[in-house]
Amino acid sequence: FGDDLPRQVLDVYKAHARIAVLKTLHNDGDSLNVPRLLSEIRDANQTYGIRLFNMSVNIGSAKKYNQPASDFAYELDKLAYELDILIVISVGKFNADDLRELVNAGQCYHPSHDYPVFFYDFDSTSPYHSCWHTNLKEPAESLNNISVGALAGNLEDRDVTDISPLAELPAYYTRKFHYDITQDLNGTPQSTRQHSRHLNKPDLVIDGGDIHREDAGIEILSAPTAATGHYFGRTAGTSIAAPLVTNYAARLLHAYPNLRMQSIKALLINNAQLPAGKNPHIFRNFKIDLYKKLVGFGKPSTSNLIATDDNTVTFVIED
Repeated sequence: FGDDLPRQVLDVYKAHARIAVLKTLHNDGDSLNVPRLLSEIRDANQTYGIRLFNMSVNIGSAKKYNQPASDFAYELDKLAYELDILIVISVGKFNADDLRELVNAGQCYHPSHDYPVFFYDFDSTSPYHSCWHTNLKEPAESLNNISVGALAGNLEDRDVTDISPLAELPAYYTRKFHYDITQDLNGTPQSTRQHSRHLNKPDLVIDGGDIHREDAGIEILSAPTAATGHYFGRTAGTSIAAPLVTNYAARLLHAYPNLRMQSIKALLINNAQLPAGKNPHIFRNFKIDLYKKLVGFGKPSTSNLIATDDNTVTFVIED
């Protein structure tokens, strides 16, 4: 249902896509069988013609600064290229309980845990947190696919954020790009000529809700709980943001089924807008463009995504 469900209460909701499920994990703490997952993605494409996948799962710890791409991300890049598919991947979520301990006044609090230095502070003396812990988790560094981070908003008109400053800013729990040109690479300073300003992960951000306050989360469908019996509830995370972008991609693919998936990706990115403007005041005191490392190309919009207005036109040129 995309953003229809949390935005408004309707008697009937229109589904934008059919969903096939590839179950990757059964219990908390299970290890991810990557070869099997890659095989099942390939089989889903070749057997059922599925070209669009959502992957709200990450493995390992946060990537160290300038760490090379993982084998997992590389294999997903190969699948995207060989099969003409697109995988929308969440960048991972900072653990909510750990975040509560780090930012609330208490034994673990430190000034470098404040927003947004929490994401980037090499001079921090905190014994509990290092800024590389906020880098994305694999396989979100996959280049041929789309990586998605979270804004603190929950798609509602009112701002009910909890620990994050504003709804249109990156959520406290989201993760950033791990490439940093200001740091030496193998003991050698990096040149700006070695870096593309177009390269960034996440590619996009969208509302993922805020944490530690129930009404700050996004309303989603869920299995009924014993306590409430309701089939809906609220939660937050990049795992919630990623499917919203996947929904936009599905609507594009439904309207233009003959487009290549890299064109679908390009349309989403080129239709995105920076959610809090080009240079929010809170991000101006960093030697890197920390804001871009958190939001990428911005938040995709449904306006002019499927069809343009009378005064604009979008050209899609392939091959």
